[in-house]
Amino acid sequence: MWPWEHVAFGYLLYSAYTRVRHGESPEATSTVAMATAAVLPDVIDKPLAWEFDVFATGSALGHSVFVAAPLLVGVVALSRNADRSAAADGFAVGYASHLLGDLLPASVRSGALVADRLLWPLGSAPPDGHVSLGAGFDHYFAEYLASIVTLDPTPYVAVQAATLLATVALWTADGTPPLPDAIEAARTRGRRLFGD
Repeated sequence: MWPWEHVAFGYLLYSAYTRVRHGESPEATSTVAMATAAVLPDVIDKPLAWEFDVFATGSALGHSVFVAAPLLVGVVALSRNADRSAAADGFAVGYASHLLGDLLPASVRSGALVADRLLWPLGSAPPDGHVSLGAGFDHYFAEYLASIVTLDPTPYVAVQAATLLATVALWTADGTPPLPDAIEAARTRGRRLFGD
């Protein structure tokens, strides 16, 4: 998945979670926490693999359930003491959604559960080969773009498009968090800097 797809998938799950658990739409701070966490495993692993050659694959430390589980338990536990449970819940759902978002497509494509990519250091995804961060991005983005512009999109591309459309519709119905807060903050800042 691409970063925007991870954020979209995470938002679908997080909005459903907040509606079921709290009976309301996500709020701004927790939505930012969710979006940050939804891309964090790739922010950790891709540069370490592609740029610094620390790992053979872009799915290692940040994608490992052995790292994610204690990280998320710690974030949620610490947040309870700081009265930041909504943001911690957003972070936890976002991070978990990233792992699930990588697991589902790989498993569907292979026809079997492909959990080894989440079991680093006991298991791992196939090696990416040593490429720079830019070359890795270029390679995968070219494949992605080619799959989108084809006149015969794969079912996977159709599901991606449907997920993005559903997310935009849900995000709009939820009031586009955190956009209104960001706009108001920019207006307030502008008034302070430039007057009314």
